[in-house]
Amino acid sequence: MGHRSVRGMVQVKGASIAHESTLERDLLTILDFMPSAQRVRGQPITIPFRDPVTHKPRRYTPDVAVDFVGPNAAQPSTAAATPMIYEVKYRADLIAQWPRLKPAFLAARAHAREQGATFKILTEREIRTPLLANVTFLRPYLRRAEHDGFEETLIATLMAYEEATPEIVLLASFCDEHSRLQALPHLWRLLAQGRIEADLTLELTMNTPIWVAEDEATTWSDPHSYALRPLVRSAAERRRIASPMRSISTAS
Repeated sequence: MGHRSVRGMVQVKGASIAHESTLERDLLTILDFMPSAQRVRGQPITIPFRDPVTHKPRRYTPDVAVDFVGPNAAQPSTAAATPMIYEVKYRADLIAQWPRLKPAFLAARAHAREQGATFKILTEREIRTPLLANVTFLRPYLRRAEHDGFEETLIATLMAYEEATPEIVLLASFCDEHSRLQALPHLWRLLAQGRIEADLTLELTMNTPIWVAEDEATTWSDPHSYALRPLVRSAAERRRIASPMRSISTAS
């Protein structure tokens, strides 16, 4: 452990990836949670370049590479990969070291363009957001055992409302406080699984708007279940909102 440096390993998508700071660890935690982050690699490449001041050869290794998979803008029914290369730095360190770091970052940006990827610098402003707090809160619920009775009731109620809040869904689903308290962890489990969606870039509360994920809703649209009613938002808009990684998976 050193100044802003805490080395360790994080499990991401079933693989162990090393981190060199708590900030980098936080990013890896988010990536592990997000289904759209299909492939995550630590220190993926080393880029040679020549220092523009000293003219000496240097090498630069970015922190993380990610392949995001999401709807293709041209063909929404198909998935398109968005490769990203990240450097993770505390903002104060980035400012203090900028003259030395800038040539390396320019070389990384040029390399990324050649490979059809995007290079992006992430600081605590992009990583330590409500999204990180929500991911930290929701991840433990993925280990909770399934309860068909509670979860089917919650989804059916939310389907009928189209869009509601956790508080409203619980009140409409169960007539007694004890059942609502028992069902609440399963509502968070559904949200952690992606069967229920919300805008996780905002603070998650009992008054957060939630809705049934499009794939989940489709399975409930057969004649023997609740009919799939028109969605309040378009499918494309819901996919955009339910993609919390949009803030770090697009070029800045």
